Amino acid sequence: MNRAAYLFPALLAVGAVSAPLARAEDSASEIAALRRELGALAAKNQQQIDALQQQVRDLSAELTKSRQGRASNAARATAAVRPTAAERTTASARTTASARTTASGGATASAAPAGPQPT
Repeated sequence: MNRAAYLFPALLAVGAVSAPLARAEDSASEIAALRRELGALAAKNQQQIDALQQQVRDLSAELTKSRQGRASNAARATAAVRPTAAERTTASARTTASARTTASGGATASAAPAGPQPT
């Protein structure tokens, strides 16, 4: 029994000394595993960021095209509503002729008889 009584505390001492070493190795391997996992997550996040940035670029390009199309359509619509220089000249001539007709009592200056007017 003497031997067993001395052997048990010796085994406890060896176990007490080796336990922190085992825990340190477990901690180191756990830290390494966490670092690998963190690296994998960082790579996955970067891929998602790249994909989102590409979507933003695509949507921005589409919006720019859409705005250019709307501006072009608005310009065409405005051009259709606004008279051209020739149309403005013709309209001005009509307005002037109409004013002459009104001032002369219904006949334009060019349509008035050549002879004297009755008073």
